[in-house]
Amino acid sequence: MLTSLVIHPHLRVGPVTLGASRCEVRQALAQLGINIESSRKSLDCFCEARIEVEYDDGTVSFIGVGADVRVACMYEGTNLFDTSAQRAFELIAGNESGAHYFTRAEYVFPDQIITLYDADEQYDYWGDGLRKVFGQVGIGDSRYLRAIGEL
Repeated sequence: MLTSLVIHPHLRVGPVTLGASRCEVRQALAQLGINIESSRKSLDCFCEARIEVEYDDGTVSFIGVGADVRVACMYEGTNLFDTSAQRAFELIAGNESGAHYFTRAEYVFPDQIITLYDADEQYDYWGDGLRKVFGQVGIGDSRYLRAIGEL
């Protein structure tokens, strides 16, 4: 079953909303047939850890979605897991202020608080395994930026 999760910076990824409680997140994902698989301290994992939700003071501060053929992570009509890392980077950078330079490792777009992590061919599940695709896409809030030292 394919789950399509649309990224709305500063708001949500699919039904998971920044600022929501653990109970609200678990209920929202359960409605999609995605149940909690593990939980520890400030982190809940769903869908074989393809969806990670980080909490700060009991509410969502970061939502990460990992590359998988079962999950389409949509941004402005593009599945970020079915496009090259370079193209995904450029698409997001087009909605940011200032200059941004592509990197394969890890990147945070500070205006939208969107993260990209680890571009590699191993994540090209939607294609032929030849494209470099980001392994995880995420969004966070100001608490997340502070935690990673970007604010």
